[in-house]
Amino acid sequence: MGLYKLNHLVLNIMEILKGIEISNKAQLIRKAALEMERMAIHIGDLGAISGDIAYLMGASVCGATRTLVINTMLEFCGSRFGRGFLTTGGVNFDLNKEKIERAKETLSKVKKDIERMVHTMLRNATVISRLEKTGVVSLEKAKEIGLVGLAAKASGINLDSRFNFPDKWATKLEFEQKKLTGVGDVNSRFKIRYKEINQSIKMIKKMFKELQEKKFHLELDKLVSHLEMKLLQETLFLEQESLNKWN
Repeated sequence: MGLYKLNHLVLNIMEILKGIEISNKAQLIRKAALEMERMAIHIGDLGAISGDIAYLMGASVCGATRTLVINTMLEFCGSRFGRGFLTTGGVNFDLNKEKIERAKETLSKVKKDIERMVHTMLRNATVISRLEKTGVVSLEKAKEIGLVGLAAKASGINLDSRFNFPDKWATKLEFEQKKLTGVGDVNSRFKIRYKEINQSIKMIKKMFKELQEKKFHLELDKLVSHLEMKLLQETLFLEQESLNKWN
């Protein structure tokens, strides 16, 4: 789980407890940023797998390509890892037309560079020999230990909370759910990461198009004060402490 995703989860809990509604624009910006973080993590993992099998060209290209994604986040909010992007009730930074256009250009380059590198690797017999039938987690074992996310998909479990529990934007923008499952080896996990990168790029571009075509506004008046936020966090902490004593 990435830093941005963790913050998003915590804030969602806070907002539900406080009954805070998030503006449409803030929802889209958050959702796009989540997919960008997913991309950055997947690209980094492709590079890590490349390094593990001593395919240094793949590690270098993925490292440079991941930097393009996180540097876009840096332009959005001043942090490559999304620090400070979110706030209770919305986001701290707006996305104007110029930022969106530059991000779209970057995403197109990322797609091209990753596609070329992955296709090159998967045509290499040495690479395939080190990915196939390595680190296999069977479907039965995946269910037994409760795997979720990408690891579950790679073992044959078709589970994705973005589509299994869709929000209004997944429905409105008609995000396409593709069945991404594998046979449980490193090769499956490698390929699904690549497919999810392409999936995220399509989703982000649809969200950017929606942001550009509609006149959304950030409803800053609905933000919770820092003091209210602190009090709520302390309340949740005390409740958790109380529950721990009973367990």
